[in-house]
Amino acid sequence: MLHRFERTAAYIPLFGTAVILLVQNFMQGFLTSIKINVAVATLALSFILLSWYLESRIQRFERAFSGLKDAVDNLAREQPRLLGEASSNFEIRPISAAFQVAATLTPSVGVLRLHALSGVQMSSFLQHSGIAVEKCQLLVYLPPAEEAEFVTQIESHLRSWKAAVTNGQIRRLEVRRYQSFPTQYTAIFDSKFLIDGLFHPNPDEPGKATVRDPLTVHAQSLSGARLVSEYIDRFDRLFASLENTPEGFSMNHA
Repeated sequence: MLHRFERTAAYIPLFGTAVILLVQNFMQGFLTSIKINVAVATLALSFILLSWYLESRIQRFERAFSGLKDAVDNLAREQPRLLGEASSNFEIRPISAAFQVAATLTPSVGVLRLHALSGVQMSSFLQHSGIAVEKCQLLVYLPPAEEAEFVTQIESHLRSWKAAVTNGQIRRLEVRRYQSFPTQYTAIFDSKFLIDGLFHPNPDEPGKATVRDPLTVHAQSLSGARLVSEYIDRFDRLFASLENTPEGFSMNHA
């Protein structure tokens, strides 16, 4: 409203001049009846109104540039923090530290997706993290029958997952088995946090693989959220493809 009033006031002198000239065409001698003092006062008023309009516009531009300068200064001050947060979205850290971060970000998880070799480390870290899980979908390796010792070990590790259901840390557990030897392990906490690590072959290990420190991804950036979403889609497709395998099982907390 004030802006419209200022513009109107700025154009009043021009409009008044046009009106006077039009009246002069129809009423000869009209201008000669206007005294010099009135004319000077009119001109002064015109300059005042025009100066007022220009001054207000200049002040607006100054405030706009001042606001822009403040925004640039704030951005410069925030840049180190923003860069730190962006870099922290993707970090390689020990799996124990990764679960500690997960416990901070997601102390309560709706869906926990796990892709593991035997699941023994993840079971231990999950238990100590205190994370409450509504539903856990677990993919665990199914060794060939001739590797009887390894088969027994994995079955023993699965008992710790069942215990987590019994004590209420996990409300519902769905376990499915796959037969191809894994090259990586994954833990996805809802759509907020991803732990993704690699195995490398090690004949001296019971499972013939050694766990490498995983990459952790926060979904706090567009690229992080996109990566977590891609992992969820891949996991869900793999989990669904193993739906009818007889070696899997599910159980609920009583």
